[in-house]
Amino acid sequence: LSIESIILYCQKIQQTIKKELNLTCSIGLATSKLMAKMASDMQKPFGLTKLDFPRDLYEKIWILPIEKLNGIGKKSAEKLHKLNIFTIGELAATPLDLLQNNFGKSYSNWLYLASRGEYFSPLITQSEHKSLSRELTFPRDLDLNLYADKTIIDNYLEQLAIQLSDDLKKHNFGAKTISTKIRYSNFQRATKDKTIIFSDSYVSNHLEILNLARYCLDKLPKKLPIRLLGIRASHLVSVSA
Repeated sequence: LSIESIILYCQKIQQTIKKELNLTCSIGLATSKLMAKMASDMQKPFGLTKLDFPRDLYEKIWILPIEKLNGIGKKSAEKLHKLNIFTIGELAATPLDLLQNNFGKSYSNWLYLASRGEYFSPLITQSEHKSLSRELTFPRDLDLNLYADKTIIDNYLEQLAIQLSDDLKKHNFGAKTISTKIRYSNFQRATKDKTIIFSDSYVSNHLEILNLARYCLDKLPKKLPIRLLGIRASHLVSVSA
């Protein structure tokens, strides 16, 4: 694929997410997952950033503080600061033996390679499903204490239950636990779970999912209007098609 076709494909992904979920996403293109992740943070919430190496490594990555390198936590950053290392470029210029004298061998090697854009972790495209979820963001805040808003929320909840049911059936899964998640207008989140206690029981039908999701939603605090609603199916079990 040419870089032009890759960029067009990424733009299509952004447009599809915006159209179907009313959410924005930023995308990064680079020579490794680590650098692509950093690129995706550069033009939030709806940007597309392509890093050309090695030029952009020098001009855009090395000027960043070390805390921007995904994998460097607060304690590691403090330790690096004591070594007078404050930017990713300064980290890249640090001899490996100096890093190994202050950090473990494995982490030192990672710091050395990551700061140079030379850390290439494998791309895993398939993994075992641990859960499936659907969520959406409302165009405005909705109040669970108002009848009109509660009706709208319930309609959204039913849509999510139908979508989640389709996802489960597509992958031949049933779920033993259903969770409802909300995000309040102040961006705080709350979640409530309901697990089926019988060992041989599960849900995949949208009405069953909806009933459990309603139960969970009813148990959540109604202290503020909400902007986001989601349903998650977990403790998945394989079922015959």
